[in-house]
Amino acid sequence: MSTLKVGTIQDHANSNTAISIDSSGRATFAKAKTPSFHVYKSDNLTVPSSVVTQVPFNANYFIYDWTLNGSGDMTVGAGAGGIYMIHCGGRINTAADCNVSLSLKLNGTDNVQHGRGSQYCFSEYYQGLDVTTMLELSAGDVLRMYVSQSSGSDRTAGNNDIGFHLKMMAYRVSA
Repeated sequence: MSTLKVGTIQDHANSNTAISIDSSGRATFAKAKTPSFHVYKSDNLTVPSSVVTQVPFNANYFIYDWTLNGSGDMTVGAGAGGIYMIHCGGRINTAADCNVSLSLKLNGTDNVQHGRGSQYCFSEYYQGLDVTTMLELSAGDVLRMYVSQSSGSDRTAGNNDIGFHLKMMAYRVSA
């Protein structure tokens, strides 16, 4: 029987610490968090009638290995590419019957083959919209969420009643 006593394990290329073991035998990992995020819009968003409007997320519960800019773009960080489970949710706040939609776009494209997911509701009001999909993403790819409505007047989206209504979240399921 053999015993290996180690306090630190480093990567072979750059000698960066990958795993540390404390005096109680507990291991901690330098990159223990899976690349993931959960962002939301913390205040109302005005959505003009018949205008596709990008959601400018301005708050988060967490962001690991992604970046969020002021426009609401979520960008995959270096080394964070892989297959992701992604969910978007939203609601237009109106009691007027109108058509509403929510869409997820990858790198700004409308092309379904490049990862767009969407939900459309006809003649609904205060209807929650959800898009859930899986995408293979690479470092530098950008996800954007858009909402639209056709009530004939400006409407709001995103207020907080039993949670924030404009939100997007993703987590990597495979590298």
